[in-house]
Amino acid sequence: MDIYCERVNDGFWAEPLNAVTNLAFLIVVVWGVKALGGSARPAIKFWDLWLLVVLLALIGLGSFLWHTLATSWSALADALPILGFIYVYLLSFLARVAKFSVMGMGFWFSVFLFLNYLVYTELPANFLNGSVFYLPAWVSLLAMTIYCRVAGLSAGRDLFLASLLFTVSLTFRSVDQALCEAWSLGTHFVWHILNALVLYRTMRAIMPLRADRQRAIAGN
Repeated sequence: MDIYCERVNDGFWAEPLNAVTNLAFLIVVVWGVKALGGSARPAIKFWDLWLLVVLLALIGLGSFLWHTLATSWSALADALPILGFIYVYLLSFLARVAKFSVMGMGFWFSVFLFLNYLVYTELPANFLNGSVFYLPAWVSLLAMTIYCRVAGLSAGRDLFLASLLFTVSLTFRSVDQALCEAWSLGTHFVWHILNALVLYRTMRAIMPLRADRQRAIAGN
């Protein structure tokens, strides 16, 4: 399956930049493990955050497999962890940051699923070079940023930076095929690097670790 500029043959290392830049996701995983391990609260309190860290690792692994093997099953290994991360993250945000009730969480999660349905049914799959898959997540990230800004929540700063980075990274992902003749390596590898920063910022936004450490220091 050849859908990126960098791939010019069917070899395992036909996309070296697209493959190696998945290390950026694993760097965020290491940060996440250290950050959660440094919390003063029991690990069970952060079960959803630990799940997000595991999904981050699977994103890096799945993307590596996709950009080296380029098969239909490796495409699923790439896409499913991303979808899982988006779903879990939205629910974690609604619970941890917005502090909605179960009914409120269910309502907004349903709105997100409906938005996905509209995008997938009304827009062609190859729209923006396949970046249509990420449009609901982009819209949701903007909505979360605006919510935090209006509510005066500290998570707003990280989400604002994540929104800016995600906009730029989506642009690089979308123009990959269009720039093949001018730049044979393509721009998909930039999407990996910037998206790792996006995930780092979004994770920071929902991790209440700073307050935990302050309470621990006060307790000592």
